[in-house]
Amino acid sequence: MTSDPYASGLAPEADHAWVGPMEGAPQLVETFNLWLNDGPRGICINFGPHLRDGQDIAAAASIFLPGGKILRRQMGDQARYDDPRKFGNQYLTYECVEPFRRWIYRLDQVPMIVTSHDEMAHGAMRTDGPTALVSAEIHLTTRSPAWIMGELVPEMKAQLAAMPGLWMGCRLRSGPSPLARRYEQLAEAAGTITVDSETLAFNGTGMRAHVRGERELTGMPGHYWAAAVFPSGKGFAMVGYQEADGRTTYDEGHLWIDGVMHPARITAAPPMDRNPRSEPFAYDFTTAAHGTVRISGRDTASFVWSQEGWKGIGAEQMKPVYGLIADAPLVMKQSPAAFTWDGETGWGMREISGQLA
Repeated sequence: MTSDPYASGLAPEADHAWVGPMEGAPQLVETFNLWLNDGPRGICINFGPHLRDGQDIAAAASIFLPGGKILRRQMGDQARYDDPRKFGNQYLTYECVEPFRRWIYRLDQVPMIVTSHDEMAHGAMRTDGPTALVSAEIHLTTRSPAWIMGELVPEMKAQLAAMPGLWMGCRLRSGPSPLARRYEQLAEAAGTITVDSETLAFNGTGMRAHVRGERELTGMPGHYWAAAVFPSGKGFAMVGYQEADGRTTYDEGHLWIDGVMHPARITAAPPMDRNPRSEPFAYDFTTAAHGTVRISGRDTASFVWSQEGWKGIGAEQMKPVYGLIADAPLVMKQSPAAFTWDGETGWGMREISGQLA
């Protein structure tokens, strides 16, 4: 255990990676997803190492640039790791400087496919097109305590002990475990991104997520996931699962106001929008202390997945096509987003998927 309030009662090593096989978890997966959005500069990054069985690493990265350009690399080049505080492959490394407080992320000369928001809207992304050589160094500082999913809203803890916990990857197939969980932290970060020898300054806000457990995506409906930080210091985060008719089957989130985390239910959410340019949207957060709070937003770009549906435990089973296929049974969009809350603009991310109704 730790006295650090940002750890939410977890031990410091809980913020590290799991090294080696876990007894009773033959399909252990662990992800450290990072979303940071420098809205004023029009730059957003999403880095996501995927650790399997406590020993293998694969990774993906997306970088959104001004003017609608998007860079993408699915780094299938796997690596082994033995340091729970620093891990990665030849292109992407994560380093925990201080648990629950500070991390450093680096890209090293990564050849990334160049696509665009417009290309995403018109069929499959070309995989034989131009590439860009990308390096980055990003220093992150958290802005809120770890939000451990299922710990804020009692009804949601029971749901995570069932199938939603496997969809989210925060339990074991045998059931809940103190070693398996999902948590997120609001964050800010500064650094540089170099694209083909042009170095860009970066100052972004958003979130980091740490998920550990066994995952089974088969049967998962659509979902929504969003987080943002505002200049005043307030912020929000949320996750929900949503049927094709717009009905929500799991919803949990929180509002971060004046240094207090307020549990929230998501009482209004838009259904999956297959328009790759995304119409403006709004979410209602209902809390005990603040009643219902509406936060509106708009996606500023989108990286689009088209696939048959959620199944298995990884992209190799789902065989996604990057880009909008009009008749795909399921579509997912990952987007930098601008949010408005009581007239204040904040920057973060939104991910949403949906089945063809």
